[in-house]
Amino acid sequence: MALPPAQDAATGKPFKRSRKVVVDVSLCRYAIIKRCLKDRDFRLVRAKKSEVEWDIWWSDRGELLKDARRLNAFQKVNHFPSMEDICRKDFLANNLNAMRKLLPDEYDFFPRSFLVPAERVELQQCMDNDKRGATYIVKPRTLCQGKGISLIQSFQKLSTKDPCVVQKYIHNPLLIDGFKFDLRIYVLVVSVDPLVVYVFRNGLARFCTTPFQAPKRSNLHQTRMHLTNYAINKKSKDFVKSVDESTGSKRSLAFVMQHLQDDHGMDPCAVWADVCDIVLKTLLAIQPRLAASYRNFFGADDVKGRQWGPAAFEILGFDIMLDEQGKAWMVEVNHAPSFAGDSLLDRNIKTPLIAQALDILAVTNETKRSFQAVRIH
Repeated sequence: MALPPAQDAATGKPFKRSRKVVVDVSLCRYAIIKRCLKDRDFRLVRAKKSEVEWDIWWSDRGELLKDARRLNAFQKVNHFPSMEDICRKDFLANNLNAMRKLLPDEYDFFPRSFLVPAERVELQQCMDNDKRGATYIVKPRTLCQGKGISLIQSFQKLSTKDPCVVQKYIHNPLLIDGFKFDLRIYVLVVSVDPLVVYVFRNGLARFCTTPFQAPKRSNLHQTRMHLTNYAINKKSKDFVKSVDESTGSKRSLAFVMQHLQDDHGMDPCAVWADVCDIVLKTLLAIQPRLAASYRNFFGADDVKGRQWGPAAFEILGFDIMLDEQGKAWMVEVNHAPSFAGDSLLDRNIKTPLIAQALDILAVTNETKRSFQAVRIH
């Protein structure tokens, strides 16, 4: 993805300055984000139609920036280079498998995963040796929203020839009202060198729409029993729209934490500490790579990181599952979590989230003015 230069390529004239913070939303489709930006009196523009130099480039896509070195020191983009190292299923599995070999006790939160075809032999040995008839989830390497996922209980059922990740199924998931669920945890990364991360206190719980039964040959095809992906379950006739944060097929993280204490006798503070631990360890696994890529893309001097703040930030979506003992498992990381406001619950969770992120980033027009003053002198 190429970013617009700080001056008009045709005329060579600099873009017009704005007294407001300018955000380019050419590749941002979410109304919640745009509303939060407007609430701060930020000016929203589109690169192809505007001659105004932007302060923030906000994109729903996580593509690498081809000409990020051309950014002025006050400008920010909302993705870090190399974040795909945890946001692509095969890269995530490769990195966390490597860390588990080095620190097995610290990285036991990621279900055992195999990269196919590279680890096809190891997968077969593992499945053949598993006398309990364990279940595995087959995930296409790059697809999202539950597309192409299947469940198998024997190696012979692995029919796909495409590259994929085969991950051990969490056989004893914690249930609420008889349904399997996962937690979408929102994480703001504001710096990669040093690593600075904020984990938002509230988030979403996404529920299956078919009551859970232990996986067996006769129900492996029932994706809405085993897969918590919202994109899959929202199409079910059994999907229940949320009227508040404690009912329906999508609920709040705050409700789940209270439910853990009230109905399961678990300590929500301990669970939350485990979640934060998982987030930090996952990012630490690729921090050297993130730091090197940042320097490569934004310049080795890293002037942005010293005087006007880092040139990038990113909001990630960590998908966490709990088992019946309350152990937290990290399933996936998403570098483009949805900010759609499909329900009042979505809006009540995501609007404060974006507002808090903007508070932390603290972008003001003074940032641009101070840069311009330094450049003039």
